[in-house]
Amino acid sequence: MDRQQGGKEIASWLQGLGLEQYAGAFIDNDIEPAILPKLSDDDLRELGVKSVGHRRRILAAIAELSHPPAQPPKANDNAKRDALQSAVPRREGSEAERRNLTVMFVDLVGSTVLASTLDPEDLGSVIAAYQSLVAAEVARYDGYVAKFMGDGVLCYFGWPLAHEEDAERAVRSGRSIVKAVASLRTPAQVPMAARVGIATGLCVVGEVIGTGSAHEEVVIGETPNLAARLQALAQPGYVVVAESTRKLLGGIFAVESLGPIELKGFSVPVSPFLVVGEHAIETRYDARVTSAPQVMFGRDLELGLALERWGQAKRGEGQLVLLSGEAGIGKSRITRALIDAVSQENHVRVSYQCSPYYSGSPLYPAVQQLRRTIGIGEADEDEEKVRKLEATKGPANPLLPIFASLLDLQNHHSDALTGLNPQQLRARTLDGLLDDILDAAARLPLLFVIEDIHWIDATTLELLDQCVERIQHARVMMMVTTRPTFEHGFGGHPIVTKLALNRLGREQTTAFIEKLAGDIRLPPTIVDKIIATTDGVPLFIEELTKGVLEARHFDRAAVFDEDHAGLANLDIPLTLHDSLMARLDRLQPVKEVAQMAACIGREFRHDLLRSVTRLSAAQLEEALDQLVDAELVFRRGRGSDARYTFKHALVRDAAYHSMLKSVRQHIHSQLADKLGSESTAEPELVAHHLMAAKRYREAAECFLQAGRAAAARFANPEAVAHFTSALHALEAVTNSGDANELELGIRIEMGVPLNASAGYASEKVEANFLRAEELCISTGLTSNLFFARRSLWNFYLDRPDLHRSRHLAKELLVEASRRENVEETTLAHRALATSYFYLGAIGDAAREAEAGINAWATSDRHFDVARYGEDGPSICRSYLGVAQVLAGRVDTGLANCASSVETAERLDHPLNLAFILMNLALARRFRNEPVECRAIAEQMLILADNRRLASWSGGARTLLGWAIGSDLPDEGLKMLRDGINRWRSTGSELATLLFVDCGYLPPAWTDR
Repeated sequence: MDRQQGGKEIASWLQGLGLEQYAGAFIDNDIEPAILPKLSDDDLRELGVKSVGHRRRILAAIAELSHPPAQPPKANDNAKRDALQSAVPRREGSEAERRNLTVMFVDLVGSTVLASTLDPEDLGSVIAAYQSLVAAEVARYDGYVAKFMGDGVLCYFGWPLAHEEDAERAVRSGRSIVKAVASLRTPAQVPMAARVGIATGLCVVGEVIGTGSAHEEVVIGETPNLAARLQALAQPGYVVVAESTRKLLGGIFAVESLGPIELKGFSVPVSPFLVVGEHAIETRYDARVTSAPQVMFGRDLELGLALERWGQAKRGEGQLVLLSGEAGIGKSRITRALIDAVSQENHVRVSYQCSPYYSGSPLYPAVQQLRRTIGIGEADEDEEKVRKLEATKGPANPLLPIFASLLDLQNHHSDALTGLNPQQLRARTLDGLLDDILDAAARLPLLFVIEDIHWIDATTLELLDQCVERIQHARVMMMVTTRPTFEHGFGGHPIVTKLALNRLGREQTTAFIEKLAGDIRLPPTIVDKIIATTDGVPLFIEELTKGVLEARHFDRAAVFDEDHAGLANLDIPLTLHDSLMARLDRLQPVKEVAQMAACIGREFRHDLLRSVTRLSAAQLEEALDQLVDAELVFRRGRGSDARYTFKHALVRDAAYHSMLKSVRQHIHSQLADKLGSESTAEPELVAHHLMAAKRYREAAECFLQAGRAAAARFANPEAVAHFTSALHALEAVTNSGDANELELGIRIEMGVPLNASAGYASEKVEANFLRAEELCISTGLTSNLFFARRSLWNFYLDRPDLHRSRHLAKELLVEASRRENVEETTLAHRALATSYFYLGAIGDAAREAEAGINAWATSDRHFDVARYGEDGPSICRSYLGVAQVLAGRVDTGLANCASSVETAERLDHPLNLAFILMNLALARRFRNEPVECRAIAEQMLILADNRRLASWSGGARTLLGWAIGSDLPDEGLKMLRDGINRWRSTGSELATLLFVDCGYLPPAWTDR
């Protein structure tokens, strides 16, 4: 649209409103139809619309262009809208989504009385004016009017477009609405009033119901109902918010608790808050920070450089530090740390906080700084404002007319500017503000903080450009924070220092988490999950760590148990949700591609994404290009071979959780089928998608495959994790069928890795094999009964319940002999030999061990070491050797122990080798040979730690501690105690028998 045509339409539109006198100002300032929806109240003031009533009329008409009243409009109303209807943005259709939505419900107070006293046509005009005004204020803060319901208006903040601070936007909008409605009058000149309720919570939004004229999009969830109930609690002219909303507001607004209140339709009392005012907050960071002390990590270099520039500024060398980085990276923390450091000195501070709501309002940051400086309150009348202005700046200050104009005060000070055209007034204002800064800097060094310059208005930016030119030889330092999207470089001026903040490293992130957790000790698995999810972004680290701590409700000095350590997913804190969704919504045309990619994972392949999207190859490539250009994802390679990674794990999580569960389930099912057809696909990845697709039986089978693969490479903890996931998948199978048989197979195969990683005496081992024993009996698959009961024998041995273990070993021998199974017979003799050994019946132990060796000698097969986790004949020979050493047949005994070690090293099964090394080391210890024992223990320790063998990690340290104790008593005792504690942590008490009760301590400790 050319300027001439746009000017004609603007003039025609204003004439329709009866406000044609402003047409010249609109046209001179290049106001075209497309710009109208972006105009604010302050913009209209700048255009010369001084009358409050005229400004309200224009704003209401603008809102009416995109949100026509529910009532049939009058003919002249249609005429006003026709010329500009196409210029007003409308919401494009979208799929239903899951959102943490802030819902606002506005109610016109006394509408029932109005309906009974006014003519229907007059009532329609009153309601239309009210609705137009509400729509204008909602649009001003980028909200969405979902539905007009006569005297009620339902509005959403956070959909269809999310913003970083939707809860704040809703409250600001609500407060503006009640203030604006109070200026309306009925035909009888009776003042009108509105009240507002606001709530935040999880909703399904965008669901389409009805057809034809009844077609509408609805929000499903309790949040809209809560907002409506809270509105009913509010007094006329007030806003009431839910507790969920208040938590997102930080310290921006002053609120009063209304206490627990029971509301109809809600099972538990709610605790709403009345918004009574707005705090005079210097920066957005101060608004977010409440009572908790803030922590800064990993920014010492940046802070040091900023302080160095401050030192230069104090010497009369003006400086500007431009601190850039993505949202949450720590710009405001560094700025606050600088302010705190400088606060120890005599100085002046001026703070400009740019705002996303007022990026079109000239000098908004300067006006707010001025209001804070002179202490203007919301309820102050013009006379009181003038008094405070004169008291703060001095009654004879030549800049008073400028300040009065900025504050929109009509008095004798502003009269001094009468006769200036807009350009002259603008120039005088900028000069006055700069003179004020330089005058202050002449008295004391001045720190000029400008936060979030990416939201700056054009006039304030011009002010800063001029400031850079004028402070070169002044005691002024400008500290400017911005996001990378803001590319204004202040002309490459030599006094400008640019600092780009990077993400924190792993060590810094870990230290940050520990500081936030205080006395609470988080397990490494949760710390690792937080690190992986937050990508070194301080805000993400802080909010996610706090979310973990608060969700668990732990007392100080608490310790997370192992069950908490196994948490797979961390919920996105509500404090981050809006910010993350805003990043996605800015890419609305291709957001669906990001959501589908999120179903694959943080990393995804082009060809895999192609298999689940309806887009053509060219369309998909274009969409991915947009995601890459927006730095939402990174790309490696091109075309069908390309691989992508979400820049932030939390953005991926937000994209994923915004999809309907049913949609996610369908996509996961497609991905499972695609991956399942690939021979190289990892079974655990296929299982993950099958779980999300609710194909639980298939998922269990894939997890079983993954467990087998991990066990085959002796990755015991990973194998146990896969087997456990398989069991969890089976729990969700509704039609059991042969699920019990599959469960039994999983528990049997998990046995050896579980023994290795958790220890033989772990309660998890007992629970697993008691359940396996039960399943053997209930399914009739008794071939696995020996395996389950033998594992229970090992559990009771290590506890140690030695008599029970001996009794069970005898039962195993009877059962194995009855079945004529040579492997089981060998293992039964081995079990009985071990029980006798720890009971001190050395002769019986030797007899049973030799019987086990002889039993296997009749077999021509290889012993199934992988199934049982040990080589039965070798274990028997090692126990025979130790028994012979104790019986005085030293050479024969040591030879048998050494022979079993050779066999174990040839078989190369870590758990079996560690067991046999333990027995050889025990033989050397019984012989009081610390040098030989140490060599074996060191070999065993390396093996146990590398393969994460829980029991033998403790056993090796215990033996090593004993061995080095002769030469280094203190170090040896420390090592021995550490080993015993590690051994006991698995549930075993065998260390007590071997190293405490038996009195086998080195001579150097006899007097200790």
